[in-house]
Amino acid sequence: MKLRIVFILLTMSAWVFQQAQAQHSCSHRSSDRDLYSNPENLRSDTFDILNYALHLDITDFLGRTISGEATITWLPKLSNVNTIPFDLLGFNIQSVEVNQQNAAYTYNDSLLRVQLPQPYPVGDTQQITIRYSGSPAIDQSGWGGFYFSGGYAFNLGVGFDAKPHNFGRAWYPCFDNFKERATYSMFIETQPNHRGSSMGAFIDSTATANNSIVWHYEMAEPIPTYLSMCAVSNYVVLEDVHQGLQRQIPLELYANLGDTGAMKNSFIHLKDAIHAFETGYGPYQWNKVGYTVVPFNAGAMEHASNITYPRNAINGTLNSESLMAHELAHSWWGNLVTCETPEDMWLNEGWASYSSYLFFERIYDWNRAVEEMKSTLKPVIQKAHLDEGGYLAVSGLPHSLTYGTHTYDKGSLVAWNLRAYLGDSAFFSGIAAFMQMHAFSTMNSMEFRDDLSAITGVDLTHFFNDWVFNGGYPAFEVNQWTSTDNATGAKDVSVEIEQKLRGTSSYFRNVPLEIRLMANDGTFKDFVTVVDSQLTSVNLSVDFEPYQIQLNPNNKLALAVTDAKQTITGTGNYNFSDAMVATFSVNDLQDSGSIHIKHFWVAPDPIKDFNTKPYRLSDYRYWEVTGDEDAGIQAEAVLFYDGNQGNGFLDSSLVSATEDSLVLLYRSGPQDDWVEYPHYTKNTLGNSNNALGVMNLSQVLFGEYTFANIDHKVLSTEDTQNDTRGLLLYPNPSLGQVRIESIAQKNIKSVRVYAMNGAEIKPRISLNGSHALVNELSRGSYVFHVLEENGDLRLVKHVVK
Repeated sequence: MKLRIVFILLTMSAWVFQQAQAQHSCSHRSSDRDLYSNPENLRSDTFDILNYALHLDITDFLGRTISGEATITWLPKLSNVNTIPFDLLGFNIQSVEVNQQNAAYTYNDSLLRVQLPQPYPVGDTQQITIRYSGSPAIDQSGWGGFYFSGGYAFNLGVGFDAKPHNFGRAWYPCFDNFKERATYSMFIETQPNHRGSSMGAFIDSTATANNSIVWHYEMAEPIPTYLSMCAVSNYVVLEDVHQGLQRQIPLELYANLGDTGAMKNSFIHLKDAIHAFETGYGPYQWNKVGYTVVPFNAGAMEHASNITYPRNAINGTLNSESLMAHELAHSWWGNLVTCETPEDMWLNEGWASYSSYLFFERIYDWNRAVEEMKSTLKPVIQKAHLDEGGYLAVSGLPHSLTYGTHTYDKGSLVAWNLRAYLGDSAFFSGIAAFMQMHAFSTMNSMEFRDDLSAITGVDLTHFFNDWVFNGGYPAFEVNQWTSTDNATGAKDVSVEIEQKLRGTSSYFRNVPLEIRLMANDGTFKDFVTVVDSQLTSVNLSVDFEPYQIQLNPNNKLALAVTDAKQTITGTGNYNFSDAMVATFSVNDLQDSGSIHIKHFWVAPDPIKDFNTKPYRLSDYRYWEVTGDEDAGIQAEAVLFYDGNQGNGFLDSSLVSATEDSLVLLYRSGPQDDWVEYPHYTKNTLGNSNNALGVMNLSQVLFGEYTFANIDHKVLSTEDTQNDTRGLLLYPNPSLGQVRIESIAQKNIKSVRVYAMNGAEIKPRISLNGSHALVNELSRGSYVFHVLEENGDLRLVKHVVK
């Protein structure tokens, strides 16, 4: 799933947290907590499970059954409690004892309710022993439960379809929720040629009278049920130690003898990963780092201190080391501090996924981390909203999406962005302090926001509102910039930045956006400005003449932009697929230089002169091409247009009926208006009605490109001039509310409102005979399409101040 420096940072952060925490409103925190009352967690307010002692007979590989004896040590938190419920799926119950005395119970194949002989005093430790046998359950999703497969027996602690997702109940009676934590004593009985593997410290093995072996492990650190594990096979153990920040950490890798060589080669960076996460998140707090190989190829499971790991990922290469790192990162995110409810699973899985980026950064370099992040960003921006029903927040996801794309992938991007908002120093020291304070307990998004704000001294309200509690993404573009000499001979540079949105109508606040000013010789200087609205003006000063301005040059923010940058050293093909460019071929060049292409996943700026250019522009994307002009690079390119699901319906609004009117528009920059590009041909690939084809650019110019449709049927008219005959529209301009009246008292059938780029707007419209009222228009210019009962269509341009 630096010792002295870290200790000082943690101590200072804890002090800051304590001081700031005193200023928080108790009533505010209480109301937030009420949102996280989860039914599966409620019994943990009545009972406290202290320890599970599990004696498991896992010798029946042919029948695929297990026999178990679970002794559960617990204490009541409330008085006058007469029964205690345990989750257990589909076993036969042999007996139940309370404090070594037979006890009555009821069982319906999922809930075992034990009748207590008497109410016990609050805090008085008790024991219940349950003996059971049968075939353990597997989740309907095929992920989670207890498996017998190919000479292995093992469990996976999470069921994707199960509710709750915890799946300890598939093999022993328990409180199966994310909140309850307990220690474990594990006794695994196996055939003599097998070895048992489990979490915690290996204590000993004992031969029995019936020629089996019992393997004993002790898990002293308390964990929730889904993090418990056992596995049985003919394992050998590769043992080592790693010098951690505070102690030597035992390493145990369990694999069949024939797999040990490949496992060593696939895990050569394990110690580096431990060091990366300890320096990032604080000291490792488990007894050991363990991985146990099983023949399950659909993923791994972050069982505490002993990860269940797929056999196909130990092939002697490093191809799966991101999975190795992801699961190790759960030792902090999920295992040490666990999401309180499944609705906040991004805190477990999103942060473990982010941690694989951190692993690549620490083991290789920043560029490798960016490469991994961008490989996640593109499919998330393109298709997550289609696959999962909208541009969703990462917190509060429904049960069916607990282990979905928003949780893992968007969650990782949210964590990536939080680092940029806080800066490295506050980010890593703050996370380590948070981990220390919440160790072996649960967390939710609101706690994370409030506590991390207090620790770092940075108010993260806007960040969590924008990135965690709401969906959508921003993108940023330089609208215009000027450079003037100042009295010292330096250059004063004024930059206007526009924020554009995808999947939301709310502008992101307090965004720390990096700006790079570049000279013609490659010299550059980076600045960070805070973007807080749609338009932001920034004044900067440099000692060189700026030639180009780049935003987010180091990709410290994951935005609604994917890009690719290549150094062009000769003719031939170059890969710009991250920027949604199908092919890019250099035919000639005067000197080596760079080409940078950005694909913006937002609507382009509208046509400036809509009256003479009635284009309906793309709703979802445009390109920006920049580079070294002095290099004299001559290239051609191919852009796909696609209105089908496989490409995220990117161009469906333009080619849903026919591709015949699709055109490619161009402008040299935001200061210019869009025109049809002169150097392209369209290829419908033999079918102009399948919403798929290519634009072949015979020459690539620096500037911006987008798709558009000049079909007048899309715009609903051949004439975009005002046609106000018989209509009274007032006030014009307005402040967002417009009244329309038919002078001839003709009934108004419909009113449709279009932005100047042709996109239809959905304001609140009321019709009443010959009158119409249009409300809730934001600032901008619009074209009203007013259809009268007799079929006459009137077009009226309108401005909202």
